[in-house]
Amino acid sequence: MTCATVGASRRRLSSLSDMLTGRDVVCIAGVDWDWYWLSLHQYMSRLARENRVLFVNRPVALPRVVARGARGAKDGPLHLRGGVQQVRDELYVATPPPALPFRFERPIASINQRLRRSFVARSASELGLEQPILWIHDFDAAGVVGRLDEHVSIYWVTDDHPTGPAFRANRANRVGAMRARERELLEAVDLVVTTAPQLREAKARFNPNTHCVPHGVDANHFARALDPATPVAAAVRGIAAPMIGYVGQINERIDRDLVAFAARAHPEWSVVFVGPVVRDLDVGPLARLPNVHFVGAASLAELPELLKPMAVCTIPFLVNEHTKTMNPLKALEYLAAGKPVVSTLLPALQAYDGHITTSRGPEEFVAAVEQALAEDDDARRRSRAAFAGRHSWEARLEEISRLVEETAVEKKRSRARPAS
Repeated sequence: MTCATVGASRRRLSSLSDMLTGRDVVCIAGVDWDWYWLSLHQYMSRLARENRVLFVNRPVALPRVVARGARGAKDGPLHLRGGVQQVRDELYVATPPPALPFRFERPIASINQRLRRSFVARSASELGLEQPILWIHDFDAAGVVGRLDEHVSIYWVTDDHPTGPAFRANRANRVGAMRARERELLEAVDLVVTTAPQLREAKARFNPNTHCVPHGVDANHFARALDPATPVAAAVRGIAAPMIGYVGQINERIDRDLVAFAARAHPEWSVVFVGPVVRDLDVGPLARLPNVHFVGAASLAELPELLKPMAVCTIPFLVNEHTKTMNPLKALEYLAAGKPVVSTLLPALQAYDGHITTSRGPEEFVAAVEQALAEDDDARRRSRAAFAGRHSWEARLEEISRLVEETAVEKKRSRARPAS
């Protein structure tokens, strides 16, 4: 099962600007603008080149806001008072005031929805936004739909949130409420866009206008890893080759037993993790292995220099209910850098057949890395980079723009139809 592209069977727009130029966009995010950059940031930064974009940070519960302030976090005061900041010419970031804790309890959830709805409407009004495209990333934002006189409302789905690692605590008490909230959103929006075919299949049960548009990549940026003039980042310069790398957030998705098996099987390999380690994740057993290295978080700008010396890049995720619906953004980034990629068996990566090797279990994973090390050459590196280059963020936005246009036309038609 793969994501079918929108292009071949649909009328092509003459350019992206035919749909997404001179419009207002309100993005209800499930993360902060200043957080680790995701595909959401890629889309919004590009939309802001030709449109006005209001990016609304996720609400943070009051106790966490207080804790952040106590730790000296730079965004503590902003989260406490709320407000809108202009970060680029046409990109504004709105930070809501604190939410009440225990957000999955029904009375509190209702209050938080009203507070958020009021804040978003007020922020959009202050900026003079009119009939915006409402792009929702947070599954818990159904209360905003229909309140901004939006042109089209989109729920953009990158994960099956109720099964995700961020919600494992008290999971039995939360999953039902989360599913109900997401279903309310799915049924309310005009358009649903997912990043993996498994997500499309699941969400289409609640909204027939559901489509799959996979992630894109800034291929030119990551291809800098192939440029002889690109220096190796200082953070990895002293690490012995061959480097077996991972780039991204280090969280509960990582199969730490698998990584430890590989590191012990080949003590001559250097297993390198680039990215932030989430709070409360125990990586101590891995970090104590002499050939495993955690080099810390890095900005998007730094990634080509960090990827440059890596011989093989990996996606060593656990295979479970959550990860089976994922389409990891890093897959195309690795390929754009020309790197051989070895992953555990994630269904969405079947679309990259011939460019990514998937494996079942530790032995297959290690064998796949061994094979990648033995077979890699310049021709393969160029082939991978060329493949990734056909999947730009601009091309993906053009696909989404066609879906938005068609949805807007149908929405206008349905309003014009006489009531039966």
